[in-house]
Amino acid sequence: MICKCANPACTVTFQYFRGGRIFRVDPRDRGPSKAFLQVEHFWLCEDCASGMSIVIDRSGNTRLQLLDDARAAKIIGAATIPIVSSI
Repeated sequence: MICKCANPACTVTFQYFRGGRIFRVDPRDRGPSKAFLQVEHFWLCEDCASGMSIVIDRSGNTRLQLLDDARAAKIIGAATIPIVSSI
């Protein structure tokens, strides 16, 4: 269940989908070592989604990726941030 924005620095809670962006992460996209995991969903609020996206890195971990370093640096101040799943 999605409870809040996937950006750890953001405190916006998910109440209903009115803005932002929902990401579906399929474990098959993470590689064979992660195939036992379940599909996960992440939500970025409207403000965070305007400057970042959710990606799977080479190790198969889900991370936040800045879309525009100058604009998004105001939001979190780093290039990539690991996401800790609340599922």
